[in-house]
Amino acid sequence: MGKTVYRVGDRVTIADPQLFVRVGYPMTFDRALEYVVENHQNEVLEFCQKFEVSDACVRNMADSKLFHDIMNALASQYMRENHFGGTERSIYNKIEDELKNTGPWIVTKKRTVKTGIYQEGFTDWEGDYTLPFLSPEKSNILLTLEPDFVTQYLWYPFEIQEVFVKPLKVDK
Repeated sequence: MGKTVYRVGDRVTIADPQLFVRVGYPMTFDRALEYVVENHQNEVLEFCQKFEVSDACVRNMADSKLFHDIMNALASQYMRENHFGGTERSIYNKIEDELKNTGPWIVTKKRTVKTGIYQEGFTDWEGDYTLPFLSPEKSNILLTLEPDFVTQYLWYPFEIQEVFVKPLKVDK
């Protein structure tokens, strides 16, 4: 038996409840921002005081747009300098055990995301430039599911990799 192809409108059950969170590199912006705040907050406040930037930056740091803009810029730079935590682009999931073997769920949308190890672009000996790419590149199909029943769960549409569902009835 070949691979099951899911289409919008198909009904499925969840075999392995690993819900999609994100695809990307290991470092997230939130983690980078947390690092910058923990390690450079005082320096940013000193900067604000030194250049006599608005007292609002110093008085009420939590509400200061300037403070947040500086910290966000530093976090973005920290991520770039650390290559986003690594070169491997992968899928991050969270497990929701209460969804195991539940259904029926309706496929409402499909999309493909790429994973692999980032390879930098380069210029060959003839002067031709090769764009950056993922190697080995793998295509992963994500399905957006919505409940096809009056549910006792308060679930909004969510995404899950197609390998974690099984067909109830595939209309062809």
